[in-house]
This record gives sequence, C-alpha cells and structure tokens, in this order.
Amino acid sequence: MTSAPQAAASVTNGQGWGGGVLFSGVTIEVYTAEFFVGSNGQTNSNWNLPTLQSVRSLGLDCNNAHVQPTGSYHYHGLPNAYGSDLNINGSQMVRVGYAADGFPIYYSYIEDDNGNIITASASYELRTGDRGGDGISAPDGCYDGRYFQDYEYVAGSGDLDECNGRFGPTPENSAGEYYYVLTEDFPSAPLCFAGTPDNSFSLRP
Repeated sequence: MTSAPQAAASVTNGQGWGGGVLFSGVTIEVYTAEFFVGSNGQTNSNWNLPTLQSVRSLGLDCNNAHVQPTGSYHYHGLPNAYGSDLNINGSQMVRVGYAADGFPIYYSYIEDDNGNIITASASYELRTGDRGGDGISAPDGCYDGRYFQDYEYVAGSGDLDECNGRFGPTPENSAGEYYYVLTEDFPSAPLCFAGTPDNSFSLRP
C-alpha cells in the first residue's frame, strides 16, 4: 500500500477487496462470499450476507474472525481479543493498522470536536419497510440486518462517513488526518475506500 495516501475523486466500493491489514499481521475483510440463495438454488450476488449478524452463524471467534477454506485467517469486524491484548481501554486513540488505500485504521475510540475521547458510532441505519423480493430470485421480508443491503448510510447520524472514516486529529498527527475506525456497530470496518486501494488487496480472480 502507499505510504502517502490521497483522497480520490470518488470512493471505491469495498466489495471484492481486502480492507487492510492490522499490526497483528492479520488482514481485515468486510464483505463475505455468502449471498442470497433462492428456493430454486440460484444465487443472487446483489444481496450479500454480513458476518456480524445473528440471523446466520458464519463461525466467528472472539476476534470477530474466522478461517477461509484456504486456511487464511482474517477479521470481519472489531478484533476484541486483539484489542484486549493491546490493553485498549478507551482512554486514548490507538492506531491498529492500515487500510488498503494507505489511510490508518484506529480501534473504536476517537477524539471528538471538544477533545474528548468517545466511542465512535457509524452512520448506517436499517432501512424501513420490506425488501420487495419474491423469496425466490431475491429476498423478501422486512429489513432485519441479514444482508448488507438492509442498511443505508444516513449522513450525520453518527460520527463517521460512508466508508466508516473521518478527518480529525490523531496521536500521530495533531493537525488532523483522514482515518478509518473499527466499530461495534455496522459496518464495523471500512466499507469503501476514500483513497485508491492497492491492487495487492484485490480478492477478484
């Protein structure tokens, strides 16, 4: 990844990309390879299952992580056990890695406009109403968090932008810099990239 990240003209959707790598040496991936499968056995890749939901277990451990069939261990959300190993307690911002576009990643806590350390909240909310599918070619039922597409970005509803990032002062840069935050709430990790992700993080064939 670049050591001099710059904001791009537009964000890059994180689907098909590894999100970044933490100082533990473990990569982080937001999206999964799990999709809606209709009663006819057909897969609809427009409806992607997140790992951090209670509707279907995808085998996460105490780091919100699991192992691919290839044996690759990776995080899907806030790595709680790793944070505990680092003695992160909410008293300060802690940089824990870098995203695929080179911008830093911090663990859960940020400095607000008043200089106080707070727990960052994402700006995504569950949609209201029904999905509108037929349950065969696309999912039906109410938006309950089963799919990424059940959520929508609502600017200003939380502390972070659509990519789960923000600009502000950090312990490493008091003048301010752009950074991502790992959060307890959806989407938990960078859902998109403000900069240009390095091709080495591409998960596409």
